[in-house]
Amino acid sequence: MQQVVVNLLVNAADAIEDRGGTVMISSSLLVLSPHGIVHIKSARCPRGHDLIYGDFKIEGMASIRLKARCDGANGFILLDPIYGRNRHHFEFEAPEGKPLEVVCPECGTSLMVERGKCELCGSVTFSFDVPPQGTYEACIRRECGWQRWDAVESAGKKEYVELSVADTGVGIAKEDLPRIFEPFFTTKGQKGTGLGLAVIWGIIDNHNGTISLESEMGKGSTFRIRLPLRP
Repeated sequence: MQQVVVNLLVNAADAIEDRGGTVMISSSLLVLSPHGIVHIKSARCPRGHDLIYGDFKIEGMASIRLKARCDGANGFILLDPIYGRNRHHFEFEAPEGKPLEVVCPECGTSLMVERGKCELCGSVTFSFDVPPQGTYEACIRRECGWQRWDAVESAGKKEYVELSVADTGVGIAKEDLPRIFEPFFTTKGQKGTGLGLAVIWGIIDNHNGTISLESEMGKGSTFRIRLPLRP
């Protein structure tokens, strides 16, 4: 973990360069629910097909690819792999008022929950297996965002250490933020390899933590790491 902090400090120093500025480090202890923190690393349909889709990533993480069918048309839904977060990508818009079905993109097996009902809006739900941690279930309505993962919810809130590294450097363009943790992606031109932040992300993920970035051009960036105190 020491190397993670060192790498982030080097990154912050590069952002400031010769223009001058400050780098700030802070830490705190938090008690948090699993929403917005726990990473869904495995997802399978009832027939065992892998739903994790590495060709489309959300903040450096492989998405969960499902297929939606409605009235003869179909398209993909790419789910955010962070439980409770809703940065999904929809490649399919269902006609208003038409029933939508979610299926496995490999075998076409329906993922709809028999008699499933969203606790927020009452709409039907879909689900998939998250081995070895039970089943993930979610509302079919895009606007709702309800999700449930009993194996994680039953564990309750956990203590996390939060570490923030902020700088007043040049910042990162908004269009670059979704790819910032991808291997070989760099905003430094020939000066960068594109591996530093990807390696940091991998270390944090292996420790069941998360890393996020907030940045604004001309104002600077803040990296925020959250790590569980206990497994």
